[in-house]
Amino acid sequence: FSVSQGNGNYTWSAPASSKPSATGSNFSTSFSTSGSYMVTVSDGQTSDTCAVTVPLVQVPTLSCTLY
Repeated sequence: FSVSQGNGNYTWSAPASSKPSATGSNFSTSFSTSGSYMVTVSDGQTSDTCAVTVPLVQVPTLSCTLY
């Protein structure tokens, strides 16, 4: 995620996320399960909440046969 405008002093919130990382106007995080999540950014005067949908990703099955 990234934000523009505001006063440059951003705080980010993504309550259902893990490993959040914010550097100025940029934010990254991860979610452990698929679903819809909310991410909020604020500059202390105004805020905005964005919705993100994390799709279900199938983990490939690895099959090995030793001869």
